[in-house]
Amino acid sequence: MSKDIISSKLRKLVQRRWPAIRVAWLRFPEASSAPGEKPAGELFELSDLRAEVQKTSGSHPREIDNPPRSVYQNLLKESFFGIQKSCNLLDAALTADAADKRNCAISIGYLAAFTAAQSVLGFLGIAFVRLEGGDPDHLVDCFGRKATMSSDSKGADELLWLLDLTTSVRHRELWRLFQKAIDRTYFQDDVLPSSLRTHLLGFEAERCGHARNRLHYGVAFWPYDDPVLPHYNRYIPYRPFTLDRICSGLIDCESPEFSLCLALSIVHTGGQMLRTLSSGSNAFMAEYEIIRPSLFRFYEYQ
Repeated sequence: MSKDIISSKLRKLVQRRWPAIRVAWLRFPEASSAPGEKPAGELFELSDLRAEVQKTSGSHPREIDNPPRSVYQNLLKESFFGIQKSCNLLDAALTADAADKRNCAISIGYLAAFTAAQSVLGFLGIAFVRLEGGDPDHLVDCFGRKATMSSDSKGADELLWLLDLTTSVRHRELWRLFQKAIDRTYFQDDVLPSSLRTHLLGFEAERCGHARNRLHYGVAFWPYDDPVLPHYNRYIPYRPFTLDRICSGLIDCESPEFSLCLALSIVHTGGQMLRTLSSGSNAFMAEYEIIRPSLFRFYEYQ
């Protein structure tokens, strides 16, 4: 598949809006029929979806006709479980950081961030599938064909949008996609509680070529006019962390504080998405109540 087609498919994915996807998920109340249950199979190894993807042949992208309904159920459960797992990983990273175990805090922090990122993409209907037999990883758009979104449309079949195998991916591409998709969730203005921000949002990074001009960066959703940083406001760009900024050396990617801030911001985003789902369905509320203590304990972290 040409690079132009891949770019076109990825642009389509990152234009997705969370409110529309939320409406689609709320039509799957049975997707959360067993709150807190670990998904069948390994995390982010969707067996039903993997089987469907392996049936495809030839050039990609290809549509998968009549995908089993369990694909959507499993994807949502994987996302729930991923947020819970990322909370546990983040707790371990915070413990390692408190014990001054720098390398351990960095590695676990990035693992927590990556796990949470996969969950956020899952909530947006984007699955990360690793095929058997050494085949490459794939991104699969589970909402590739938009169903009728009218309020009087309640037919179950209308919810089964075609699966769209987009492209082989590596971690770098997944991060790029996540960073673009997260801009579309409308949670940029959600500010983490001050006790959490005060403790964790404190790392500094050198601007390339300006060793003396040290800038202070917060999490991805730090508002531009926050009074906590009056001396730095004119320097802080209102945009999330991106892989390009990390690779360019603008951000110290070897800082435990950075990995923790990154993980916290992504976990917070996933938690907010889950919260909006729970407000529209009792089934999702049951799942949210299981995960909520893990989310909120970080807000009181001192």
